[in-house]
Amino acid sequence: MKNQYYGDKRDFIKYSLIVDVLKKPSELSTFAFIPMLTKPDKTKEGNVRAYECGERDKKVYEFLRATQDNKDIKNWRDFFNKANFPNLKYIHKLDDVLFSHQERYRYFQKATNLDIKDNALVFLDPDIGIQPENAQTWQRIRNHPEKAEKYVLQCDVKLISECVKNSVLMIYQHLQRNRKKHKTQAEEKLRALSVFFGVNASSVRCDDVQYIFASHNDSLQQKINNTLKIHASDNGMTFEIV
Repeated sequence: MKNQYYGDKRDFIKYSLIVDVLKKPSELSTFAFIPMLTKPDKTKEGNVRAYECGERDKKVYEFLRATQDNKDIKNWRDFFNKANFPNLKYIHKLDDVLFSHQERYRYFQKATNLDIKDNALVFLDPDIGIQPENAQTWQRIRNHPEKAEKYVLQCDVKLISECVKNSVLMIYQHLQRNRKKHKTQAEEKLRALSVFFGVNASSVRCDDVQYIFASHNDSLQQKINNTLKIHASDNGMTFEIV
Protein backbone atom coordinates (compact mmCIF):
# COMPACT_ATOMS: atom_id res chain seq x y z
CA MET A 1 0.00 0.00 0.00
CA LYS A 2 1.10 3.57 -0.68
CA ASN A 3 -0.40 6.72 0.75
CA GLN A 4 -0.85 7.97 -2.82
CA TYR A 5 -3.48 5.23 -3.34
CA TYR A 6 -5.54 6.42 -0.38
CA GLY A 7 -9.08 7.35 -1.42
CA ASP A 8 -8.87 6.21 -5.04
CA LYS A 9 -11.50 3.98 -6.65
CA ARG A 10 -9.75 0.74 -5.71
CA ASP A 11 -9.45 1.94 -2.11
CA PHE A 12 -13.16 2.69 -2.01
CA ILE A 13 -14.05 -0.76 -3.38
CA LYS A 14 -11.61 -2.40 -0.96
CA TYR A 15 -12.93 -0.73 2.19
CA SER A 16 -16.58 -1.08 1.19
CA LEU A 17 -15.89 -4.81 1.10
CA ILE A 18 -14.05 -4.76 4.43
CA VAL A 19 -16.87 -2.88 6.14
CA ASP A 20 -19.43 -5.29 4.73
CA VAL A 21 -17.45 -8.26 6.07
CA LEU A 22 -17.07 -6.63 9.48
CA LYS A 23 -20.75 -5.68 9.76
CA LYS A 24 -22.19 -9.04 8.83
CA PRO A 25 -22.81 -11.53 11.70
CA SER A 26 -19.47 -13.31 11.24
CA GLU A 27 -18.31 -12.97 14.87
CA LEU A 28 -15.43 -10.67 13.90
CA SER A 29 -14.53 -8.29 16.72
CA THR A 30 -11.07 -7.08 15.64
CA PHE A 31 -9.69 -5.51 12.47
CA ALA A 32 -5.88 -5.72 12.22
CA PHE A 33 -4.29 -3.68 9.42
CA ILE A 34 -0.87 -4.79 8.10
CA PRO A 35 -0.45 -2.29 5.24
CA MET A 36 3.11 -3.08 4.04
CA LEU A 37 3.35 0.69 3.49
CA THR A 38 5.86 1.66 0.79
CA LYS A 39 7.16 5.03 -0.40
CA PRO A 40 5.21 6.98 -3.04
CA ASP A 41 6.39 6.69 -6.63
CA LYS A 42 6.04 8.78 -9.80
CA THR A 43 3.44 6.59 -11.48
CA LYS A 44 -0.15 7.67 -12.02
CA GLU A 45 -1.46 4.83 -9.86
CA GLY A 46 -4.01 6.17 -7.39
CA ASN A 47 -5.28 8.90 -9.73
CA VAL A 48 -8.75 7.42 -10.39
CA ARG A 49 -10.77 9.57 -7.99
CA ALA A 50 -13.95 10.29 -9.95
CA TYR A 51 -16.33 7.49 -8.97
CA GLU A 52 -19.88 7.03 -7.72
CA CYS A 53 -21.02 5.29 -4.56
CA GLY A 54 -23.50 2.99 -6.29
CA GLU A 55 -24.60 0.11 -4.05
CA ARG A 56 -21.40 0.18 -1.98
CA ASP A 57 -21.03 1.51 1.56
CA LYS A 58 -22.17 5.12 1.82
CA LYS A 59 -20.20 5.87 5.01
CA VAL A 60 -16.96 4.75 3.37
CA TYR A 61 -17.77 6.85 0.30
CA GLU A 62 -18.52 9.99 2.32
CA PHE A 63 -15.44 9.52 4.51
CA LEU A 64 -13.14 9.21 1.51
CA ARG A 65 -14.76 12.22 -0.16
CA ALA A 66 -14.17 14.28 2.99
CA THR A 67 -10.50 13.23 3.32
CA GLN A 68 -9.44 13.29 -0.34
CA ASP A 69 -6.99 16.15 0.22
CA ASN A 70 -5.09 14.24 2.91
CA LYS A 71 -3.77 11.06 1.33
CA ASP A 72 -2.77 9.20 4.47
CA ILE A 73 -3.79 5.69 5.54
CA LYS A 74 -3.72 6.86 9.16
CA ASN A 75 -7.08 8.49 8.36
CA TRP A 76 -8.65 5.08 8.87
CA ARG A 77 -8.01 5.48 12.58
CA ASP A 78 -10.78 8.10 12.58
CA PHE A 79 -13.13 5.93 10.55
CA PHE A 80 -12.75 2.75 12.60
CA ASN A 81 -13.42 4.53 15.89
CA LYS A 82 -15.83 3.64 18.67
CA ALA A 83 -18.49 5.98 17.31
CA ASN A 84 -18.74 4.09 14.00
CA PHE A 85 -17.77 0.63 15.28
CA PRO A 86 -18.51 0.48 19.03
CA ASN A 87 -17.69 -3.23 19.35
CA LEU A 88 -14.63 -3.32 17.08
CA LYS A 89 -10.97 -3.24 18.09
CA TYR A 90 -8.87 -1.59 15.36
CA ILE A 91 -5.16 -2.55 15.38
CA HIS A 92 -3.13 -0.04 13.37
CA LYS A 93 0.36 -0.05 14.91
CA LEU A 94 1.98 -0.55 11.50
CA ASP A 95 0.12 2.15 9.55
CA ASP A 96 3.03 4.59 9.87
CA VAL A 97 5.86 2.04 9.54
CA LEU A 98 7.53 1.94 6.13
CA PHE A 99 8.01 -1.50 4.61
CA SER A 100 11.00 -2.55 2.51
CA HIS A 101 12.24 -5.86 1.15
CA GLN A 102 15.50 -5.47 3.11
CA GLU A 103 13.56 -5.10 6.38
CA ARG A 104 10.96 -7.75 5.55
CA TYR A 105 11.88 -10.18 8.33
CA ARG A 106 11.89 -7.47 11.00
CA TYR A 107 8.58 -6.05 9.75
CA PHE A 108 6.78 -9.37 9.91
CA GLN A 109 8.20 -10.09 13.33
CA LYS A 110 6.46 -6.88 14.42
CA ALA A 111 3.29 -8.06 12.70
CA THR A 112 3.28 -11.32 14.63
CA ASN A 113 3.60 -9.36 17.88
CA LEU A 114 0.38 -7.42 17.30
CA ASP A 115 -2.30 -8.13 19.87
CA ILE A 116 -4.40 -10.28 17.53
CA LYS A 117 -6.85 -12.52 19.35
CA ASP A 118 -9.52 -14.83 17.96
CA ASN A 119 -12.26 -13.57 15.63
CA ALA A 120 -10.13 -10.98 13.86
CA LEU A 121 -10.00 -9.85 10.25
CA VAL A 122 -6.27 -9.49 9.49
CA PHE A 123 -5.64 -7.51 6.31
CA LEU A 124 -2.36 -7.74 4.37
CA ASP A 125 -2.23 -4.97 1.76
CA PRO A 126 0.85 -5.34 -0.50
CA ASP A 127 1.19 -3.08 -3.55
CA ILE A 128 0.76 -6.04 -5.92
CA GLY A 129 0.02 -9.22 -3.98
CA ILE A 130 1.41 -12.70 -3.40
CA GLN A 131 4.79 -13.47 -4.95
CA PRO A 132 4.66 -15.05 -8.45
CA GLU A 133 4.44 -18.83 -8.54
CA ASN A 134 7.02 -19.03 -11.34
CA ALA A 135 10.47 -19.37 -9.72
CA GLN A 136 12.33 -17.70 -12.60
CA THR A 137 9.97 -14.72 -12.57
CA TRP A 138 10.44 -14.29 -8.83
CA GLN A 139 14.21 -14.64 -9.14
CA ARG A 140 14.27 -11.69 -11.54
CA ILE A 141 12.09 -9.60 -9.21
CA ARG A 142 13.90 -10.39 -5.96
CA ASN A 143 17.14 -8.95 -7.36
CA HIS A 144 15.45 -5.54 -7.36
CA PRO A 145 14.36 -4.62 -3.80
CA GLU A 146 12.15 -1.77 -5.03
CA LYS A 147 10.13 -4.37 -6.97
CA ALA A 148 10.29 -7.18 -4.41
CA GLU A 149 8.77 -4.93 -1.71
CA LYS A 150 5.52 -4.88 -3.67
CA TYR A 151 4.88 -8.55 -2.85
CA VAL A 152 4.02 -10.61 0.20
CA LEU A 153 6.04 -13.84 0.21
CA GLN A 154 4.82 -17.35 0.93
CA CYS A 155 6.98 -17.38 4.07
CA ASP A 156 5.29 -14.13 5.22
CA VAL A 157 1.85 -15.65 4.68
CA LYS A 158 2.90 -18.79 6.56
CA LEU A 159 4.09 -16.69 9.50
CA ILE A 160 0.84 -14.71 9.72
CA SER A 161 -1.32 -17.79 9.13
CA GLU A 162 0.14 -19.35 12.27
CA CYS A 163 -1.09 -16.34 14.29
CA VAL A 164 -4.68 -16.41 13.03
CA LYS A 165 -5.92 -19.86 13.97
CA ASN A 166 -9.45 -18.66 14.73
CA SER A 167 -9.43 -15.54 12.61
CA VAL A 168 -9.58 -14.58 8.93
CA LEU A 169 -6.68 -13.47 6.74
CA MET A 170 -7.44 -11.09 3.86
CA ILE A 171 -4.90 -10.31 1.11
CA TYR A 172 -5.03 -7.72 -1.67
CA GLN A 173 -4.03 -9.14 -5.06
CA HIS A 174 -3.49 -7.12 -8.23
CA LEU A 175 -3.96 -9.20 -11.37
CA GLN A 176 -2.16 -8.87 -14.70
CA ARG A 177 -3.46 -6.60 -17.43
CA ASN A 178 -4.63 -9.38 -19.75
CA ARG A 179 -8.28 -9.76 -18.77
CA LYS A 180 -8.47 -13.21 -20.37
CA LYS A 181 -5.96 -14.52 -17.82
CA HIS A 182 -7.64 -13.07 -14.71
CA LYS A 183 -9.60 -16.21 -13.85
CA THR A 184 -6.55 -18.47 -14.20
CA GLN A 185 -4.35 -16.18 -12.11
CA ALA A 186 -7.04 -15.74 -9.44
CA GLU A 187 -7.33 -19.52 -9.12
CA GLU A 188 -3.53 -19.78 -8.80
CA LYS A 189 -3.53 -17.30 -5.91
CA LEU A 190 -6.31 -19.20 -4.14
CA ARG A 191 -4.31 -22.40 -4.46
CA ALA A 192 -1.26 -20.62 -3.06
CA LEU A 193 -3.20 -19.87 0.13
CA SER A 194 -4.68 -23.36 0.28
CA VAL A 195 -1.17 -24.60 1.15
CA PHE A 196 -1.70 -23.02 4.58
CA PHE A 197 -5.49 -23.07 4.91
CA GLY A 198 -6.62 -26.17 2.99
CA VAL A 199 -9.98 -25.72 1.26
CA ASN A 200 -10.81 -22.68 3.39
CA ALA A 201 -9.86 -19.98 0.88
CA SER A 202 -12.14 -17.86 -1.29
CA SER A 203 -12.13 -14.49 -3.01
CA VAL A 204 -14.10 -11.80 -4.78
CA ARG A 205 -12.73 -10.21 -7.92
CA CYS A 206 -13.45 -6.80 -9.47
CA ASP A 207 -11.77 -5.93 -12.77
CA ASP A 208 -8.03 -6.50 -12.22
CA VAL A 209 -8.12 -6.79 -8.42
CA GLN A 210 -8.79 -9.87 -6.27
CA TYR A 211 -9.52 -9.85 -2.53
CA ILE A 212 -8.60 -13.20 -0.96
CA PHE A 213 -9.95 -14.51 2.35
CA ALA A 214 -8.78 -17.60 4.24
CA SER A 215 -9.26 -19.12 7.68
CA HIS A 216 -8.36 -22.27 9.60
CA ASN A 217 -11.83 -22.15 11.15
CA ASP A 218 -14.38 -23.95 8.94
CA SER A 219 -17.43 -22.28 10.46
CA LEU A 220 -15.97 -18.80 10.27
CA GLN A 221 -14.85 -19.28 6.67
CA GLN A 222 -18.31 -20.45 5.69
CA LYS A 223 -19.83 -17.27 7.13
CA ILE A 224 -17.25 -15.19 5.24
CA ASN A 225 -18.09 -17.08 2.04
CA ASN A 226 -21.78 -16.32 2.47
CA THR A 227 -21.02 -12.61 2.92
CA LEU A 228 -18.70 -12.57 -0.10
CA LYS A 229 -21.28 -14.24 -2.34
CA ILE A 230 -23.89 -11.61 -1.48
CA HIS A 231 -21.40 -8.73 -1.78
CA ALA A 232 -20.22 -9.99 -5.16
CA SER A 233 -23.80 -10.35 -6.42
CA ASP A 234 -24.77 -6.86 -5.22
CA ASN A 235 -21.72 -5.16 -6.71
CA GLY A 236 -21.04 -6.94 -9.99
CA MET A 237 -18.03 -8.87 -8.70
CA THR A 238 -16.94 -12.48 -9.18
CA PHE A 239 -16.92 -14.90 -6.24
CA GLU A 240 -14.42 -17.77 -6.40
CA ILE A 241 -13.49 -20.61 -4.09
CA VAL A 242 -10.75 -23.25 -3.91
